[in-house]
Amino acid sequence: MTTKLNFMKILYIIEEGVIHDTHLTPFESICEHIHVTTFQDAWQHYLEMKPHIVMIYLDANHHFCEEIINKIKRVDLNCMFLILAEENLRASMNKLAHLQNVKTLFGPVTREAIDLALEDLMNSTNKIYLTDDKILYEPHNSSLIYNNQRIKLTVKENKLLAYLFKNNNRIVSYDEIENYVWGDTQMNRNTLTSIVSNIRKKVNNTSLIKNYSNQGYKIINK
Repeated sequence: MTTKLNFMKILYIIEEGVIHDTHLTPFESICEHIHVTTFQDAWQHYLEMKPHIVMIYLDANHHFCEEIINKIKRVDLNCMFLILAEENLRASMNKLAHLQNVKTLFGPVTREAIDLALEDLMNSTNKIYLTDDKILYEPHNSSLIYNNQRIKLTVKENKLLAYLFKNNNRIVSYDEIENYVWGDTQMNRNTLTSIVSNIRKKVNNTSLIKNYSNQGYKIINK
């Protein structure tokens, strides 16, 4: 089953000598991109990978955790963090409680707890990941994030994209688009074509929205 995690890039940071299989293995089969690194190499691998989610396993080095989160947030406010920490670190992790897009689980951590934490993170950010794992859509901000750049959408571009993605399992007819995007005013087919073309150009992806001749449009999931 396809979920948001299928399109996520996850960077998993661990301390030297830590056995990570218990936490990591369940995600290797559902995430297209997942990479394990150590504290020493974490920043370089972050720059190379630009992940959507950074998972951090902490056994003792809690000072590094705050340092790397703040460093990443200076270049990417949209990155999400899931921290897996030992119970003895609970008191020292209070500084992270107020940070946006950061969730901490204290051991022993179960697979179910991680699943719920990731779901909460993705839902709380109110973001929708599109078919290309480099494209992030924020309907509430009328914007796309592509290659770490925020791209603003016009009102009609945003309404069209939101409706197509909401109905991404089927072809959305021209009549539906006219009713939802244009409301009481009449839609011009050439204007619709131009709006679709503009969205494609903004993310350099000509296959994101497919036209079905004399039927309508559909978001293409890969």
